[in-house]
Amino acid sequence: LILLLPLPFSAMAAPSTLSFTGISRVGQAGHGHFRMNTSMLGWQCSVSGQEQIGKLQLPGGDLLAAQWHPVCGKNCALLKLVFRNDTGSERFSGFQDKDFASLKSFLKTHFRTDLVQQEVSTAGWSFGDVVWSHSDLRVNIDGKLGFELPVANVSSSVGKPGSTDLQIEYLADSVALKGGEEMLAEVRLFVPNKTGEYSADALREELQKKNGAALQ
Repeated sequence: LILLLPLPFSAMAAPSTLSFTGISRVGQAGHGHFRMNTSMLGWQCSVSGQEQIGKLQLPGGDLLAAQWHPVCGKNCALLKLVFRNDTGSERFSGFQDKDFASLKSFLKTHFRTDLVQQEVSTAGWSFGDVVWSHSDLRVNIDGKLGFELPVANVSSSVGKPGSTDLQIEYLADSVALKGGEEMLAEVRLFVPNKTGEYSADALREELQKKNGAALQ
């Protein structure tokens, strides 16, 4: 007697390619196509005249972690991909809830990476605990993600020694600015000087170590 059992989800065959339209690369002007095959993944802007400016291609073998953030409105989410070496992390918005299963299966099958659902705080607070998530600065609220600042695009961190204030400035995307799109330009943090906790000076130095941002 032979009994045939259904394959578990993780063992089901995934396609050799996967593609999505209407996807934005966070920090880059325009929207475009997000594609993956068995060895590469990438994004390309589909806005006329910006196809070559907005183009990204990375080897799937360098993928270190993947997170699903439900932060883009009703039934929509952001895909965060973390890479080894000096690539850092990339974020792509515009995915729908129904895309989670196919992305999870593809990443697990071809890149041996689990797509993890990140719990996000809806408290609306602008304060919390500072932690580092790979190469990104994260502020957690009651153990959930409050907000996250990508370090790779930081141009400088400004603060007087001994001060509790830290100003983080970001590189500007000239294409996005010309197109009238909104972009994150700077963030100002208040870091209380408490014994045993992060100080503004320590946070500033850590930023410099992680991406070489100029200290001012």
